[in-house]
Amino acid sequence: MPKLQVLALARNRLSGDVPASIFYNTSAAGSSSLRIVQLGYNEFAGLALPPQGQHASTALRVLDLKENRLTGDFPAWFTNATGLTVLDLSGNTISGSLPPEIDRFASLQELRLGRNSMAGVIPANLGNLSKLQTISLYGNKISGSIPDELMKLSNLTTLDLAGNDISGEIPSTIGDLAGLQTLNLSKNGFSGGIPAEIGRLLNLKVLSLSYNNITGEIPADLANCSNLTVQLRYNHLSGPIPEDLARLSALVELDLGQNNLSGNIPPDISNCTSLVTLWTATISPAIFQIRSPIFRSSRR
Repeated sequence: MPKLQVLALARNRLSGDVPASIFYNTSAAGSSSLRIVQLGYNEFAGLALPPQGQHASTALRVLDLKENRLTGDFPAWFTNATGLTVLDLSGNTISGSLPPEIDRFASLQELRLGRNSMAGVIPANLGNLSKLQTISLYGNKISGSIPDELMKLSNLTTLDLAGNDISGEIPSTIGDLAGLQTLNLSKNGFSGGIPAEIGRLLNLKVLSLSYNNITGEIPADLANCSNLTVQLRYNHLSGPIPEDLARLSALVELDLGQNNLSGNIPPDISNCTSLVTLWTATISPAIFQIRSPIFRSSRR
C-alpha cells in the first residue's frame, strides 16, 4: 500500500513483532508515503529488523509505540528516519542508552521515552535538536548530570527527567529555557541549591524538585513565575518561606513538606486565591485565612 499515509491501530491486542515494512520501503511499487504510525496500547514484543540495504522512510513523521511490551536496546537504526517529529516509546521495557546518532533526528519535536529501563547518560548532542519541545525520560535508570548543551533548546516547553539517578547541581543556565512550562526533576539525586535563574522562566507552570538532596533557601525569584505549582517535598531546604511567594495569585499547590524550613507561614499567602493545597510540614503556622474554595494545610 504505497499510498497509505496513516496507520492507526492503537488500543487493540496486536502482538508479535512490529513489521519492518512500517519503517522501511520494502515494496517494489515505489517510495513509502506512510507519515503517521499509531500502534500504542497493544502487546507488541519486538521490532522486526530492517532488510539489508533498505533505508528508513524519510516520510515518517509520527511513530507512536507507547505502552507495548518492547524489549532490548534502543534501536539505533530508528535514527535513519530523519523526518520524525514525534517519537513515543514510553511504557515499554527498552534498555541500553540513547545512541550517539540521536542528533540525526533534526526535525524531532517530541522525544518520549518515559517508563522504560534505559540507562547511561543524557547525550550532549541532544542539544543539537533545535526543534525539540518535549524531552520526557522519566522513570528510567539514567545517570550522570544534565548536559549544559540542553540549555540551547530555545523551543523546549517540557523537561521531565523524574525518577532517574541523575545527580549534580541544577544548572543555573536552566533560566535560558525561556519557553519552559514544565520542569520535573523529582526523585533523582540532585544537590546544591535551587537556581534563582528559574525565576526567569516566566511561562513556567510546574516546578517539581521533590525527593532530591537540594539544600539552601527557596529563592524569592520564584515569585516571578506568576502561574506556578511548586513541589519541593523531601529535600534539605532551610530558612523561611519567602514572603514574595504571596504574589503568586494563580498558585495552586505549594508543597514544602519534609524539609528544614523555619519561621512562620507568610500571612499574605492568603492573597493566593487559587491555592488549593499547602503542605508545610515542620513550619509553625501563622494565623491566617485562605479565600480559596478548597485548602489543606499539613504539618505532618
